[in-house]
Amino acid sequence: HRVSIWSESGKLLTTVAESLKRPVRVATAASGDAWYVFDSATFSIQAFDGANKPQRTIGKKGSEPTGTFRAIPFLEVDAAGHLLAADPSRIDVQKFDGQLGTSLMAQPGGADFSGIADFATDPFRGLYVLDGEGHLAVIR
Repeated sequence: HRVSIWSESGKLLTTVAESLKRPVRVATAASGDAWYVFDSATFSIQAFDGANKPQRTIGKKGSEPTGTFRAIPFLEVDAAGHLLAADPSRIDVQKFDGQLGTSLMAQPGGADFSGIADFATDPFRGLYVLDGEGHLAVIR
């Protein structure tokens, strides 16, 4: 598997990340200087710069408090350029800055929160986490 970069007119510009085995999620920074791909075969996130060059690998499969994933996470980049990964199995959102992962929150919305169905950020650094039962947690 690979990631291909195309022009708006449909011309193949380049192919990157041939090392990815199963790319399943992608997130981009609004500034255009970074983008991220989650590989479900390695349970890690590959970070790329704006020139499409690989920069680092983030995370692994596991259950440690930070830097690990138990399920395929949703990815988002916030207004400050931090990568956020919401793991529906762990019911948490991790915030990555550079190569370090820090736990942003655990069990959003309290004990009644039943997983993560989706999440989003806003331009003011707010975080919105939705579970599959109609509960919405807003973190500001």
